[in-house]
Amino acid sequence: MAGKEKVGGENVHARLLSEGSDCLLTRAEAVAFVAFHSKPLGRDARQLKKHIGNQLDRAAGFRGPKSRLPPIDRQPNNQFFGADIIRWARQVTGNPIDDLKTPGRTVELSSHLVRSPSELGTGVSIRTEKSPDDLEACHKLIRKLYDQIYALERTVQQYQDLIARRGLNAEHDEFGRFIRKGK
Repeated sequence: MAGKEKVGGENVHARLLSEGSDCLLTRAEAVAFVAFHSKPLGRDARQLKKHIGNQLDRAAGFRGPKSRLPPIDRQPNNQFFGADIIRWARQVTGNPIDDLKTPGRTVELSSHLVRSPSELGTGVSIRTEKSPDDLEACHKLIRKLYDQIYALERTVQQYQDLIARRGLNAEHDEFGRFIRKGK
């Protein structure tokens, strides 16, 4: 009787290098990959893979209580995207796995356009951005976004000063136009 074919972490690593991080991995391949990049801490390979498999199942919300580890998305066919497994392995093992690149995640940026206090909390989507995968690029993006926030705050202040100089109040009609107060 032949058992299941064993999956080697180094083979999965080589597959991710050749096919890219967009490929789909089975649970066994994902566990082998994470175990390959883990420090065993006194466990034999079988125990380590069993532990990682349980953690992966919990992080994917598949079995038992949610893990304290970062969540991961499991695809409907019970497979994982390579990029998600690489990110998860980096967080779980602390190993940077530098030779494998992962695309940044898509982040939706939104602004709050408020005309009256009753509209507070209504967001309008303005664009989506790809978040960088490395820390230095994330810091650059954060600085760029702060610069944009400061520029918008200066613009708002300029408009508020203009409104005050022209004798306009902060009331609007139903179309969002300013209503001028009589003198």
